[in-house]
Amino acid sequence: MSRFHFAVPSLKRLLVSTTAVTVVTCAVTGIALAVGYTHRLTDPASAGDYTRLFITFVVVWGPTYMLFFWWATIPGLLGLAALVASVRRSDAPNGAVARRPDGLDGPVEPDDPRSAVENGS
Repeated sequence: MSRFHFAVPSLKRLLVSTTAVTVVTCAVTGIALAVGYTHRLTDPASAGDYTRLFITFVVVWGPTYMLFFWWATIPGLLGLAALVASVRRSDAPNGAVARRPDGLDGPVEPDDPRSAVENGS
């Protein structure tokens, strides 16, 4: 069973988390802006036009829209990145391995109905 805990992140992990959170947030903002803009279009357009609009919104207008509200987005992105960087997952407390029901050490393998037939049980 895994559990989550907090640990002080390294500088490299903090920078990678900040970059990842920023890219994902800008992409989601750009996708939301593209969907909102193209939803209102009444004239049919070619697939190339929609592709160009989508790429423009994700690459240009998503980050630009995030910078319009820099006073809220920059602290929010840094806080979320710090949270993501500090969360860790471990298998068990203190690295303990759970005992198998048959008393042997090691991971428990899932029950396989074929093994009962092969063993004659």
